[in-house]
Amino acid sequence: MKANNKKIRNDIILICILCVTAAVACFFLYFKADNAEKMQLQILIDGELIETYDYSTDEDFYKEIALDIGNTIVVENGQIYMKEANCPDGLCIKQGEISKDGQSIICLPHKLVVRLVELSRDNFSENDGLDVMPR
Repeated sequence: MKANNKKIRNDIILICILCVTAAVACFFLYFKADNAEKMQLQILIDGELIETYDYSTDEDFYKEIALDIGNTIVVENGQIYMKEANCPDGLCIKQGEISKDGQSIICLPHKLVVRLVELSRDNFSENDGLDVMPR
């Protein structure tokens, strides 16, 4: 009976160690972009890089970017979101705010991608493996 209790206790200790390790790894992966020195907001239409902007996390910074396709992007208080869109479903507006490396807002009817990229990434390329719609 004592050997069985010891085995259960060891299993519980192992599970706790694995949970703590996973939590620490998730914490560092989630907050990785906070250490980024330079971030860039990229706007792609039909897979082609149209415009780039330096991304500012300054709380007093406000910028509206109106696109010819009818979408309006807002950079405010370190957050980027789609303010207006004339697409039928409006899902790009419902996607919410982005503020970390690798996050994006996508408007499929307009083939529009708004994404944040850390400039110090070694593997950065214009398309970065992202193709919104096949050609």
